[in-house]
Amino acid sequence: MTVSFILLTSAEMIGAQDGLGYYVKQYSDFGDYTRAIVGIIVIGIVVVGISFLFNKLQKYLLRWKR
Repeated sequence: MTVSFILLTSAEMIGAQDGLGYYVKQYSDFGDYTRAIVGIIVIGIVVVGISFLFNKLQKYLLRWKR
């Protein structure tokens, strides 16, 4: 799931006209690096959060597999 989110964001940078990846690309193209870095940090926080949640879910649902 985490990899899927990263790939989705990367695809937004290339072909979308809306979304967080698109705005990061636009801000960096126009030299507004402060907003671009904030967007990258937000993406990083979301990825870490998704990873954490799915690891917890996996541990809960697959207790028998440990």
